[in-house]
Parts: sequence; structure tokens; C-alpha cells
Amino acid sequence: MTRRNGGIIGVDNLPNSTTASGMWRLQEAQKAIEEGDWPLVPVAVEYLVIAGGGSGAAYTPPSGYVGGNNGSNSVFSTITSTGGGGGGANNNLANTGGSGGGGSGYDGNGTTEYFGAAGTTGQGYAGGNSFGFVAGNVYGSGGGGGAGAVGNNGVSATVCGAGGEGVFSDITGTAVQRAGGGGGGNDINGTAGAGGAGGGGAGGSGASNGTAGTVNTGGGGGGADSGFGASQGGGGAGGYRTNFTSSAPTPSPKASGGGGSVESEFLAIPGTAYTVTVGAGGASVGSGTGTSGAGGSGVVVLRVPDTVTAAFSGGVTANGNTGGSITPDTSVAGYNIYVVTATSNTSQTVTFS
Repeated sequence: MTRRNGGIIGVDNLPNSTTASGMWRLQEAQKAIEEGDWPLVPVAVEYLVIAGGGSGAAYTPPSGYVGGNNGSNSVFSTITSTGGGGGGANNNLANTGGSGGGGSGYDGNGTTEYFGAAGTTGQGYAGGNSFGFVAGNVYGSGGGGGAGAVGNNGVSATVCGAGGEGVFSDITGTAVQRAGGGGGGNDINGTAGAGGAGGGGAGGSGASNGTAGTVNTGGGGGGADSGFGASQGGGGAGGYRTNFTSSAPTPSPKASGGGGSVESEFLAIPGTAYTVTVGAGGASVGSGTGTSGAGGSGVVVLRVPDTVTAAFSGGVTANGNTGGSITPDTSVAGYNIYVVTATSNTSQTVTFS
């Protein structure tokens, strides 16, 4: 192909994927585009990335005291939301995470298990503490942290804390609250904590198992205790990150979790594959009566102008379909929306065109 050097005399001035200085004939530009040697207009992508929630802690003979498991991270390109922290039990500290796990209501050897764990800055809040802090005493356990609020502390010696509330977003056109923390679980002599609004699971009490966090909200799982005289912490919600400014109603914050701000604009290059991963919730612990609630799985929501479409690798489930050029949700005028609810592994991708 004959190139006119962009009208520039002297050194070679060939176009590439980032620059095309000078003036070019239409035919030259079209040929360069076909060869991948022409700057492409970036696509503005609005995102909501929520990780899997942590599971609640449990006490079930003969398993004994078992701390909750953390949820798994969710990812879109360079945006990583951290899995929620597992709840705390005797001899098992609550885990840090996107939002932190709630503290145990019983610590036979010290006082550290009574405290909820920290959340991740810009993603979620800390878990709640036990009602009291005297080693060997029994108190109501703390609820798991939510994306919108700290997990509630134990209310009394026999009443556990509720999970922290989640955050609203209307990125899909409908206001939905997600990433609530799990409630603390109590024994047969006490009252368990409620799940945090936004998918957090309620704690179990005595013969009742903890409730799992709601699927695709990143909600934390409820704690559980089938024995006498103890209570276990609720799981923290999955980390919550977004660059979408929501107009959803209060009471919850409308940006990223943990009081974080709306994140920066994300510009995708057409034809480039970007990693997308939906994190699983932390697995439940314990066995039989008194099993804790598992964490809820995360979700990745991608919103682009209606002139742009997305194609996914074979292990991605979005908008109820799996792999390929998935039909977008067009319920919001001017936009194509893709709600990614599952990925088969951490190597799945999305490409915009």
C-alpha cells in the first residue's frame, strides 16, 4: 500500500495502534484500520465489581470451634474487589477482607477473638465486636461488616449483633442493595443476629443453621452454634467497588463500599481482552445442626454505550447465557448492560467492540 506519510516530509510517519499524526487519505486510514495500525476510540465502561462474601463461624460437636472462610476476589481488568472475611470463633480470630468478619462471643484463652476484623479501604467496613471483653466469659457475638456500614456489636450477653448493611446501586436501571454482612450466631440460650440488608445471611440459634448470603450479592453468611454458652461471628460482605454514580435512594452510600468514593473512568480499547472473574462465597463450616451460612457469590456488572457490544470467553455466564456474544440488557435507554453472575475460572475474559 502506498502511504503518503501523513503529509509529513522527512522521517517515516507510519500510523500505529496509538497514534496517526498528520493527514491521511480515507483509503489509507481504512487499510491501516484493517491491519490493526490505526488508533481505536476507547470505550467508556461503567462497572460494579463485588467479591464473594465470607462465611460465618460455627461450633458443632465434634468439629468444635471453627472460624469462617473468606470469600474469593472478583475482578474486572485491573479492578479487584477483595473477598469478605470469615467470622471469628473461640481460638479463631475473625478474618479481614473486603468487609471484616464479626468477633466471637467466647474466648477461653484471651480477649482477641472478641474483636471484629477490619475491612478494606474503599471496599467495605469492619465486623462488629463481642458485647464484652473478659476472657472466659460468654457474650453475644458481632455481625459481619457490610459494604455500607460496620457490623453491629453484640447487644448483650445473650443477643448477637446484626450484619452491617450493604450499598444501593441502580447501574442496571433498578435500585438494588448488595453486600450486607452476616449476623452473629448464638447457642440455644440466646438470640442470633439478623443478616445485614443487601444479602447478608441471618445467624443461626441452637438447632438452627446459619443462613447463607444471597447469591450474586456478596452477602456474608450467618454464624451458628449448636452448643451451650457460646456464640460465633458472622461473615463479612465481599468488597464493593464501582465507578458508577448511582441515583439510588438512601439510607446507604451510593459509591464504593467502606465510604469510598466513585472510582475513576475506565477506558477499554476495542478488541482487547480484559479479565473478568466472579468470586465464590466462602464455604460454610461445621456439620449437621449448627452449620454456619456460606457467603454469597459476587457479581460483575458492566455498562457501555449502546453502540458497543461485549463478547465473552466460553466460561462466562452473563444475562443468563454462557459465552460468546451475549445479548445485552437494553432496559436503560442508550446503554448495553451485562450482568456477569459466574465464571468457570480466573482466566475468563470480556472483549468490547
